[in-house]
Amino acid sequence: MSEPVTAGIPATGPAGQPIVRCAIANSGEPWKLNIDALVLSVGSGLGGLAEAVRAEFPEAAWSAVYQADISPDRPYTLNLDTTDQVTSLRVAIVATPHEGSKHGPASVGAARIATGYAIRSAMHAGVVALGLPLLGAGIDH
Repeated sequence: MSEPVTAGIPATGPAGQPIVRCAIANSGEPWKLNIDALVLSVGSGLGGLAEAVRAEFPEAAWSAVYQADISPDRPYTLNLDTTDQVTSLRVAIVATPHEGSKHGPASVGAARIATGYAIRSAMHAGVVALGLPLLGAGIDH
């Protein structure tokens, strides 16, 4: 992807530091948004959004997600098979808001840690536009 520009404003400031922009979107189909990565939540199974993305990108290596040792500080980066798709989405960052591992209890602290590490993983994958839902929002308390 080329360097993002919004309304003629470059993505870096005068000293070359990155400028972070945030936007809120309410979408039942976030793979249609102008993002190249999406954070997905996992616990003992895939969360609702992750299941929807799996249905949209069935050719991706979803079995690796089930085998991965995912914890709040160790998300899994899944390359989506988008060769037959008209979408900018190319990566799913699979994270867990569950303490210790995807099988532990969910907590606000684990969600905070998972969010930070998901963002770092996206940066390492060269992501420019990241879709980041509220991790753990679907858990009953």
